Amino acid sequence: MIGQENAPRRPNQPYMATRITRREFARLAATGAAGLAVAPLLGAQARQEQAEDEPPGIEEDLRELDAKLAEPLNGEARAVARRGLLGNRRAAVRRWDFKLPENSEPCTIFVPAKV
Repeated sequence: MIGQENAPRRPNQPYMATRITRREFARLAATGAAGLAVAPLLGAQARQEQAEDEPPGIEEDLRELDAKLAEPLNGEARAVARRGLLGNRRAAVRRWDFKLPENSEPCTIFVPAKV
């Protein structure tokens, strides 16, 4: 607020500078611009790493899916199917890696129905 630069700060009010120097502004602007420039590069690197650790057999499954359909999948539908297949494969791998304690009980309870 104008005219309150030297006013005492209230205890419950967070401090917020009313004036900023040119150097501080330039430093903050440069930091923000650098962050915006680096973000797409990091995203591209993450996408490349995901593509490298794709489990084998996804392309064969997509070809089998195309063979079962009347018309082959278009680009967008193929991408959705690929993501679904990748998710299923990764979930299966995690499920097999999960170790159960010895003598663990099943998670379902059998309740016989009256006939």
